[in-house]
Amino acid sequence: MISKISYIKRRENLLSYLGGCSALVMCHPSYVRNGDTEYPYRQNSFMHYLTGFDEPECALLVLG
Repeated sequence: MISKISYIKRRENLLSYLGGCSALVMCHPSYVRNGDTEYPYRQNSFMHYLTGFDEPECALLVLG
């Protein structure tokens, strides 16, 4: 399991790379397969790397 501190450090590294700019990371929505069944959800890799959050239809705003 990855600690919360690791995710914080990853976001701090992103901010240092952006050089004072901000970033908005959107995740994937859930998709319906047959009208009543959804495909298994897979989070956007970049969003998961920065947050560890696996819920659909969310966003991450990193302010620089």
